[in-house]
Amino acid sequence: MKQGVAKQYLIFSNQHTWSMTAIYIITFGSFIGFSVALPLSITVILASATCPTRTASCRHAQEPGAPSALTYAWIGPFIGAAIRPVGGWMSDKLGGAT
Repeated sequence: MKQGVAKQYLIFSNQHTWSMTAIYIITFGSFIGFSVALPLSITVILASATCPTRTASCRHAQEPGAPSALTYAWIGPFIGAAIRPVGGWMSDKLGGAT
């Protein structure tokens, strides 16, 4: 902090700062989206199977004997975390950002 805060704000004029920020937001957003998609899909699909009219009154009904969406909610984040090393390996083999 010897040089002040103004020197630190120079990073915002670098275009790479903005592109890396966008890439990080997109990838992290996709990870969060995929993490939510599986349990949400289980809930919606199994709920709609018992609700032929698909009205608001039976929207959250669940098929008898069907698993809870929370039982399998961990699979989405697990797959996302497990595939990250593969993406890093591919990036190294294909040249990465260079």
